[in-house]
Amino acid sequence: MIPENDIAVAKWTYYLAPFGDMKLRTSRSYYIFYAAGKDGIRVASAKKSRPEGDVYVYLTVVEWGENRDVYKAKRGAYAAVDIIETCPMLQKMVMVTVDQMSRSIASTGRVSFYGIYFDTNRSEIKPASKPALGEIARLLKSRPGMKLHVVGRSDSVGGYELNIALSKRRADAVITALQEEYSIAVGSLLSNGVAYLAPVAPNATDAGKAKNRRGELVPR
Repeated sequence: MIPENDIAVAKWTYYLAPFGDMKLRTSRSYYIFYAAGKDGIRVASAKKSRPEGDVYVYLTVVEWGENRDVYKAKRGAYAAVDIIETCPMLQKMVMVTVDQMSRSIASTGRVSFYGIYFDTNRSEIKPASKPALGEIARLLKSRPGMKLHVVGRSDSVGGYELNIALSKRRADAVITALQEEYSIAVGSLLSNGVAYLAPVAPNATDAGKAKNRRGELVPR
């Protein structure tokens, strides 16, 4: 015969197991969730979309049909609410100005640029890229006759074949935007994509991958 205090143990559900490590602030005990019977579990979730970031709410309710002193549980229902608020990922790359680009090209023969944004595995330029595109356009207009390679570079996620094609499409997209939105002369820019063949940081970390996702301007 199973002792009375062990009956709940035999009927535990692993669905509630994470509550065992949460150390909930309650006048009872975290066992009111961890040891609750599976027949009394109810859950609900909801999402609210907002421009500044989505909000997710997850509700877990358990019901005790009787008082259980060993778990500090009184007859009734108990609810736990999880709220997650998301926010856009902060972009910490510094935009390169016209003067900085000119100096870099003169001293190193190339200049890396950040601040042109794409969704994962896509080549459509996002609206937040306008400041960086504007600086590149200013550089070209300040130096009539300058001809450049626009080189797309990537991190290593997805492998070589995917990234060699993707980096080329993104370079094409940059050139198209400069020509159509800033009236940069056709023929002054050529696109190239080299994937992750020239990293500036290890691709083993998120910070390194972010540095490797960039473009470069190289004089022709």
